Order: sequence, then C-alpha cells, then structure tokens
Amino acid sequence: MKIRKCLSVTYRVRLRLAALGACALLVQGCATVPPGPLPPLPPAERELVLAKLQSWSAEGRAAVQVGNDGNSVGFQWQRDNGAEVLRMTDPLGRTVLLLSQDAQGAYAKFADGYEVRGSDMAALLAQRSPLPLPLEGLSYWLRGQPEPGQPAAVTHDAEGRPATLRQGDWEVRYQDYTPVEGVYMPARLLVSGPNQVTVKVLVRRWDLRFAAPLPTAAARPNG
Repeated sequence: MKIRKCLSVTYRVRLRLAALGACALLVQGCATVPPGPLPPLPPAERELVLAKLQSWSAEGRAAVQVGNDGNSVGFQWQRDNGAEVLRMTDPLGRTVLLLSQDAQGAYAKFADGYEVRGSDMAALLAQRSPLPLPLEGLSYWLRGQPEPGQPAAVTHDAEGRPATLRQGDWEVRYQDYTPVEGVYMPARLLVSGPNQVTVKVLVRRWDLRFAAPLPTAAARPNG
C-alpha cells in the first residue's frame, strides 16, 4: 500500500509539472507573437508626423546611371537640426565623397583628397561631378516628401503612402516601404531626371528622432 500511495503521489506531481510547463509555453508563445501591420496614415497625417522630425539618418546603396554609364555607391545621410552630412563609399567601404553643411556653410572632400568650402553642398558637388543631382530635393524625396516651396505633384497608393512624386524635371517612384518608429518610410525608390539620369536607391536602415511624442498605433484610425 505504501508503494502504491507513493507512486500515486509521484504521478500527481508529474501531472502538475507537465501542466505548469504547458502554461509556460503558452505564455511564452503569446509573448512572442509578432505584432500586426501598422494602420496606414492618411497623407495629411503622415506630413504632420514627419514635420515633427528633429533628426534623421538613412543608410543604404544607390546605383547612379547616366545613359550607358553607371556606378554604385554606399551612402550614409543624416540631418540634425539643420546640420547635414552625406558620405558616399565604394564597395570596400572607403569614403569617396564627403559632403557636409551647417549654418556656417558647406564643405566637400573628394576621393583624391581635394577639399573645398562654399555656400551649399549641391554647388560643391557640381564643381567636380558632371551629375546635376538636386541634393536638397533628394533629402526630402528620400523621406517621401516634396521639397518645400517648390511646385509638386504627388500620387498615393491604396494605403495613403506616396507612390509617385514629380517636382521640376525629376520624378520619383516609390517601390517599397518599411515601418520605422510608427511611420512607413521609403525602402526602395527610383529617381529619374534630365540627361538620362536615373538613381536607384535602397535604404537598409532608418533612424528617426522626433521633437514630440507620436500617437500610438492603437490611437490611429484603421484607414
């Protein structure tokens, strides 16, 4: 009888341990369920959110094509309260172009070591590069925004995100987005302009910092 009672107690203990283990697995499984997609932001609300950006940075690659000639570079682009830095690198990670600008003016350093200062980055780039890239516009187009103060035509996709943007002689087609800090940011875009210039941009990493807290996803409309 004592042996049978002992076996019965052991069996009950094992059942309890198994039940506790199942509960733990269930809780762990619930905790690791990935969140669903963010509700889309209407165009006007997306502009209000991006207007709160205090600083941002983007890293990725860009393939620049002019007619039959092309080149690919890595880039790190950041802007913080009016100060801006754009670094381009070769496939080995070596800096081939460094551009910066702040309230005191602009600075450029090229792959051959040549350094120059001036009024703005685009003007410095034009001194050594045949590419008429509109850097000021690109810094906004990269974020899915038109350059302020310039006429623009923007179309939106079914989720309210920019699909195409036309400004001046340039057109931007947004091909993919990624959620960053509660807002969808461009991940892949194609920029085309005069003189058979096309720029394919792949953004691998965004870092956004806002001057004010953003509304939570639960507080947003569902479309």
